[in-house]
Amino acid sequence: MKRLYRSKSEVMLAGVCGGLAEYIGVDVTAVRLAFLLLLFVGLGGFWLYVILWIIMPVAPASGEQVIEVAASSTPAKRTAAHEEEKPTKAAQ
Repeated sequence: MKRLYRSKSEVMLAGVCGGLAEYIGVDVTAVRLAFLLLLFVGLGGFWLYVILWIIMPVAPASGEQVIEVAASSTPAKRTAAHEEEKPTKAAQ
């Protein structure tokens, strides 16, 4: 599965444009020009870049292994051991 990361190789400020360009498969210059156009037209190019900078993770190093953790949609069941550990009002 393709993942969106900030680029480590195509970096000018934070690698946001480089990461977007790698993800959608276009030249990084086109993405940078698009952000510049959004900045000068007044459509929030600066704020979009800052938000992406905050939420996009940095690309893992080539030797690192990415571990995906799936969130469980059902809450964990409490066992009898958990119930015994919890102090009751009578014990206090």
